[in-house]
Amino acid sequence: AVRDVLTRYLLNDGHQPSSAANGEEALNRVREEVFDFIIVDLGMPGMNGLELAESLKMLGKKHWVILITGFSLSSDQPTTAVDYLLKKPLLPDDLRRAMIDCSQKKDQEGITEPTPTLLTV
Repeated sequence: AVRDVLTRYLLNDGHQPSSAANGEEALNRVREEVFDFIIVDLGMPGMNGLELAESLKMLGKKHWVILITGFSLSSDQPTTAVDYLLKKPLLPDDLRRAMIDCSQKKDQEGITEPTPTLLTV
């Protein structure tokens, strides 16, 4: 699964990511815990990555959503709930760049977290 690859990339970079098996589990985790980054795959079974991103946005919590996809997104698909879009095949450097770009935006907003918390779905 994509989340297994993401988890391996993040562990190799010294992070301690959490994971959720699907969108519903991810929503439940985010309701209970704080995550700086939520990394989702568009092509998840059940609730897809865009649906999850929209649901996460409605929770009103502060986090960055990184969406990974092997599909092209049409202009009529909502992406306002997604902070960063990555295309497959995904390389570790792509994920690092996305996290750095989001972290720099965070710094500009005056938010600083020494160790980001991550959830992969």
